[in-house]
Parts: sequence; structure tokens; C-alpha cells
Amino acid sequence: APVEQAEIGPTTQLAQYQRGGEELLALQLDFGTGWLVYDRITKMLHTAPPNFSALDPVLVGGSAFMARNVNSTTYEAWVFSRSTGGFSQLISRAPGHVITVQADGQDLVWIETGPKTGPGTWPAGTLMRSPFTPVAAEVTGTLVRAMPAIPAPGLAIVGKGHFAILTSETNYLVVRLSDGRLWTVDVPSVNGSYLTDLSHMDETYVFYKTNTQIYRQ
Repeated sequence: APVEQAEIGPTTQLAQYQRGGEELLALQLDFGTGWLVYDRITKMLHTAPPNFSALDPVLVGGSAFMARNVNSTTYEAWVFSRSTGGFSQLISRAPGHVITVQADGQDLVWIETGPKTGPGTWPAGTLMRSPFTPVAAEVTGTLVRAMPAIPAPGLAIVGKGHFAILTSETNYLVVRLSDGRLWTVDVPSVNGSYLTDLSHMDETYVFYKTNTQIYRQ
């Protein structure tokens, strides 16, 4: 679009991270506490509840799904949704935790675990699946499979009936949601490089980043 058509988001606060989708723009405020969501359809800016800290949101249409880290040992599944008018808790499993929540318009997928006593790896848990929805009352979780211990923060992605999650600096897991089959995938080792993010996946490929390269595998 020409520069004359550029949109200006109505905020004067500093942001240290941004994630954009077709309909939403999510901004993490400086120092990692606080999120803003700008809705490009309604032209409205929405502010998360006070002291709201969360992992990278997953933007699907008019919804933003995120794992809210209440503290180093408490994670919850939250969502911003245009249909519900703001931020709300999506999945509650207290005293357990939801350590990642992913969505792609077809599936809503998350991992439930029990409590942990301090920072670091989450205990073994279960991978759950529901038809896509941003409404808590419509979440109907079904068990996909048991999952091993997952290192915090639980970087993951879902796409085309598959789920992937980072398990170390050198490998990640892929799960087929239809039957729970699991694969462990090693990443190329190039001059001591290490895995930093999972970016996109479909039924054929996973796209991910290391500290030095971008890969399709």
C-alpha cells in the first residue's frame, strides 16, 4: 500500500516486541509486563489487565491466544477476542497449569501439567485438543497423548493437524493430532548453533530459527 494509506496505531507507549496478523497487532510493553492489542477492523486499542505478562501471542483472525505467566511457576491460557470484547481466561486447570496454547483456525491445542516448585523445566503432562474457539465455554478438550517434561517457556506451534514444541537447543517434537503419533526431530548442528524458535508448520514442513540460520525441515 502507498504511504498515504499507512495506519497509525493510537498508542504513545513504548513497545519492546510486536506481532502482527491480518486483523490484529499485538504489542508487548517495555520490561515485558503489559500487552496492547490493536484491532485493525474496529480501529480500537485494547489493554490487557494490570501486570499482564505472557508469551508470544498466536493471532488468528480477531483473536490472540497466549500463555499468561502469572509467575515463574504459574501459567494460564488466555485470549483476547473481538467476539467477547476483551481479554479473558480461556482454559483453567488450577491447581495445574496450561504451559502453551496454540491455534490455527481449525484446532485449539494446549499442554496441561501439574505444579512445579521453581523456574525451569515443566513436569510431564498431557497434550489436549479442541475444535477452534476463542470462547471458554466452547472449549471441549480431548486427550491427544501424554507428553514428556518440557523446558520453559514451552515454545510451540500448530498447523494443518500437527503440533510441534521445542524440547532442547538441538531438537523438537512433532505430534500428529489425529492419532498422537510423536516424532523427535534433530536440527542441523552448524558451528555450535542452537534452536531459538518454531515459526510455522504445515502437514509437510516445520520452519524454525536457530541463532544463525532459518530452516525448513
